[in-house]
Amino acid sequence: MSLPVISPCPFCGSLQVSCIEIDIDEWSVTCESCKANGPSKPEATTAIESWNSVIPKPVSKEDHAGLLQRIIQKVA
Repeated sequence: MSLPVISPCPFCGSLQVSCIEIDIDEWSVTCESCKANGPSKPEATTAIESWNSVIPKPVSKEDHAGLLQRIIQKVA
């Protein structure tokens, strides 16, 4: 089973996010840039789904262009 794609950090826009096991059967998504953490869940899938449901902060056109460029670089 593959995990869902993790959305960029809703707080800083970073793509440096990962889902880690923080304890036995306790998973959370964390942002390496701003150190934000999502809620802990018993499965990685639900931790990612919870993280992905956070409404991102509004971004300016300049921030959006920078975020789009980082996404392109990551998938290229």
